Amino acid sequence: MGDKEHAEMIRLYIEEELGINKIAEILGRSSRTPLVQIQRHNKAIERNNVCPVCQRNHAEYSQKPAKRVQYKNEQIGIEARAGGINSEDILTIIP
Repeated sequence: MGDKEHAEMIRLYIEEELGINKIAEILGRSSRTPLVQIQRHNKAIERNNVCPVCQRNHAEYSQKPAKRVQYKNEQIGIEARAGGINSEDILTIIP
């Protein structure tokens, strides 16, 4: 697993909002690989406020945890991404 592939997994997860299985399919990896990389990314940020792997690649998300919000329904999710969100609509944070 190279640094560029790690950074691409994080980008696909955050920016493209792809799921673990889809990322694995695109990159030809097992579904466990993106999950492990996302966990490593988040732990590095928790400890050091930066993911060194992403930082080496000048990745946009080197200081941003790879987490997404799960909404109570898809319409709320669409509205939230458009800029309007109500905290009562959030169900949980998905790492």
